Amino acid sequence: MGAIPVEVAGPGRCLVRLPRSATRRGAVAYCKLLRTVKPDRIWGGWAFEGELLSPGGTVPEAEIGEAGLLLECAGAQPGGRGHIRAPTLYILWRYDRAGGRWRELARTAAANRDWTVDLGPIARRELEPPRPVLVYPEGVADRVLATLDKELGLLRREAQCLVVRAVYDRFAARMAAG
Repeated sequence: MGAIPVEVAGPGRCLVRLPRSATRRGAVAYCKLLRTVKPDRIWGGWAFEGELLSPGGTVPEAEIGEAGLLLECAGAQPGGRGHIRAPTLYILWRYDRAGGRWRELARTAAANRDWTVDLGPIARRELEPPRPVLVYPEGVADRVLATLDKELGLLRREAQCLVVRAVYDRFAARMAAG
């Protein structure tokens, strides 16, 4: 899905087609161009604040906003029968201005409000302004390696290999732990 340039209200205005993932005709579906997500209203769609739009419709690119985040309710999915409700599909999209298209960030399906627990934290994080980098990773890495080189310089080759393996194992364990 990409940007569709049209001349409405002057040259250079660009309309962007919204995603439409609903598979059933007449499905209860909507898109919401997100401005914010309220953590105190985590249960239900009321936590997601923004402009309601029709799936497959168009919106001026200038109105998409800096975050370019869109929540799509794509309607009930196959599987419901009788008292067992069909899950409803929700997709979180980010608009890629450079590519002129929507890119899927996350999706979930639920027959109740559980989808907000899945998508709420992701949407909140995506809507946050970028945080400044307070650490310069290259400088820290250089200092760590200089210390390691200093320690390794005191050892024989066989001992150096043992130390490097031990350091690798500890770094790998820290990375795996998150």
